[in-house]
Amino acid sequence: MKELLSIRQTSDLQDYYDHFYQSMHRLLVHNDKHDGIFFITRFIIDALKPDIRSTIQLHKLRTIHAAMSLDLLQVEVLEASNRRFYNKTSEDFNKYSA
Repeated sequence: MKELLSIRQTSDLQDYYDHFYQSMHRLLVHNDKHDGIFFITRFIIDALKPDIRSTIQLHKLRTIHAAMSLDLLQVEVLEASNRRFYNKTSEDFNKYSA
């Protein structure tokens, strides 16, 4: 339980998911009384990075797999948004610096 409660997303989403999923199953081997709500709450609210968490919380998900799917989509949206912002910023900089 201690391991599961200490997991935080610090880098890649897939690494976080793999580590969380392994810890969840290790806990379930010893105690199958925890329900899906406990794990999904832990996965989303307590440990995801804030920029991903805020969007995912709106969906009231019931499974880790569903949360992971939406997490991956949110990461893609954020990355696309950042690329557009940085490309636009560099174009504007080049336009005004000439």
